[in-house]
Amino acid sequence: MNAAIIAAVVLLPFGAMGAIKAEPETELRPPRPELPAPRVVRNRGAWVLGGIGVGLIVAALCWPRRKPPEPPPEPSVIAHRELDALRAGAEKATPAAVSAIVRKYAVRAFGLSGDGLTSEEVVSGLAALRCCPSELTNSAWHFFSDCDRVKFAPHAEPVKELLETAGSMIRELEAARARAARTL
Repeated sequence: MNAAIIAAVVLLPFGAMGAIKAEPETELRPPRPELPAPRVVRNRGAWVLGGIGVGLIVAALCWPRRKPPEPPPEPSVIAHRELDALRAGAEKATPAAVSAIVRKYAVRAFGLSGDGLTSEEVVSGLAALRCCPSELTNSAWHFFSDCDRVKFAPHAEPVKELLETAGSMIRELEAARARAARTL
């Protein structure tokens, strides 16, 4: 049996040679129709549109964003601007206006709750804060009481002195706030 298998394997190529004819009788054709050209070659418009789309997306991602809004000015800058405006317009300079500027500054700078606080509320708010020393709180109390006295007393001291005191009060409060910011 082994000899038969060996003989079949050895003689197989000779049998296959007899199956091949020297000349084909008919013309050979492929069993299926010819394959179409690849889509890449046939349709370049899709690739062009895709490239433009990718380019637009990359441009949108790399486009510079809007500038962030500028931070609001410091409360001391606003207060000094308002005091300068009062100095320039002497007719608008009243004790109530000067007191209001210092109160607004204290509310903005020290984060006191409320916008229309009275002088007493501002002083008690400053006294509750650690960053404001008691001497400064006392001088603020005297400043606000001077403003109230000038506001209600006839023939009191001129507003020009209150403007100067308000400027120095704002500078001292700002210095106390800056010291507190450095220590925190």
